[in-house]
Amino acid sequence: MGAAIGFALTQSAEVVFAVFTALALGLVLGQLSFHMSLAAFGWLALLALVSQTLGWLLITSSLPHLPASISSLLLLLQPAAALLLAAVVLGQQPTLVQLFGVTLVCAGVLITARSGWSRDTTGLCWREPVPEVDPT
Repeated sequence: MGAAIGFALTQSAEVVFAVFTALALGLVLGQLSFHMSLAAFGWLALLALVSQTLGWLLITSSLPHLPASISSLLLLLQPAAALLLAAVVLGQQPTLVQLFGVTLVCAGVLITARSGWSRDTTGLCWREPVPEVDPT
């Protein structure tokens, strides 16, 4: 229980630091404003609830039902999926740096998934790769 409390306190301290940093930057840059229309606040609340809260609830509810290797690989692919969705849905053009990052992450996921290395509770161990099945 002590580790969980320490983790929560660390996370809380990070949030408080981020809030005060944002406030300080807003004051210094002259961009700090607490005036927001009710419609803008509603859209902001909807965005927070749907994209963050619901998304992470779905992720954390699925994690116990998936092997750790699959869930970690899927979580690593989230930024690549976000870049793809931004291009398809919003028509955004990815930059070369973003494309390089997505290529790097996807290559790392592919190499890790195809290799015979996995991590268990005792450390790194070798496991036999799953043979590919011929679909014909």
